[in-house]
Amino acid sequence: MSLDTSISNYGEIKIEEETLIKSILSAIRWLVESGIQNNAGDISIHGGFNAFFNQETQSYPYVYAEATGYALCLFAYLSKNYQAKKTFLIERGNMACNWLLNNLDDNGLINHSYILPNGPLVTEQYIFDAAICGMGLLRYQNLVKDKCILEKAKQIAIALTKLQKPDGSLPAVVPESHSGDRWSRRFNVHHAKVAMFLVEAADIFKDSSFIESALKICRLILHQQSHNGFFKINDKICYVHPHCYACEGLLCVGRKLKEAKIEESGVRGISWLAHFQNLDGSINQWFPGDGTRANDSLAQSLRLWFVSDKNRFSACIYRGIEILTRQQYLQGPKSVYGGFRYSSTIRDVNSWTTIFAIAALVSYVNQDTTIYDLF
Repeated sequence: MSLDTSISNYGEIKIEEETLIKSILSAIRWLVESGIQNNAGDISIHGGFNAFFNQETQSYPYVYAEATGYALCLFAYLSKNYQAKKTFLIERGNMACNWLLNNLDDNGLINHSYILPNGPLVTEQYIFDAAICGMGLLRYQNLVKDKCILEKAKQIAIALTKLQKPDGSLPAVVPESHSGDRWSRRFNVHHAKVAMFLVEAADIFKDSSFIESALKICRLILHQQSHNGFFKINDKICYVHPHCYACEGLLCVGRKLKEAKIEESGVRGISWLAHFQNLDGSINQWFPGDGTRANDSLAQSLRLWFVSDKNRFSACIYRGIEILTRQQYLQGPKSVYGGFRYSSTIRDVNSWTTIFAIAALVSYVNQDTTIYDLF
């Protein structure tokens, strides 16, 4: 049975637009009012986004650079779709942007996190985090037109290209002595997002060296794709969250640069997600795995299906949206209400999962298939 036939056999689940708009607005309210973004404290904290809210301890564990970069991308994206809230989005975006600018070092890298409530600062610097923060700065400066933000983004792009090795790979962590066996601590498929940022930077700064670096990264990652279409974080296993990162990066880079092999690799990965989706619309966290359902990967999959071919993947999208909205907390205190849980086994109210979910739902409601709005 072909992919298109197998998908269409599931039919469509009708979801009221009013329900989705309520879900979107509740999630945005959680992002800006719950405390997941710090609106007090010194420059180590103020404006930065926390990773998640732990319902067991009723606390936020750390301020997270990567999540703050995603939040900036989201604020820029939402400003295009919710003009009435633009002033408020800029107010919160400025807080997040200032946190990033204050915490970037002179080399254009950023520390991983700040442990709450009083430190310490986790001084490991992830290359992936720097790229996400750089992308956030590029997208946000399009909204506020600030040359200082633009220069900081360029500094990040230059820093990343300087760190690139002759074979095209990157150290996942600086200092490189802190690298390890964990997928995120070595060059891996998620670094396609670094290439995505570099191509955006090349377009703005007219620097072809950024394109050369991006292509080297992508061509290495192609070798980590299985014949079935999934991207492996090691010899055998697919972790679906970085698989989605690989698809996002390769799709955007390949389409932007007219590199057919790179784009087709991303499309194959997106098609694999459609086969991998569970009948109830959810997405498992691992392949092979234990059946844990991951909501960040589900939200990422929804956007990928929508921007790549919304008609072909329509049934996947309908099923996925229906179950994603059921992962949102729509009761409870302000610290919880409106946010999305991380997975089927972890109740934490998660910042990046909520950011991805908002972006997916807004894309669907507004029928926005712009590939270059992916983040």
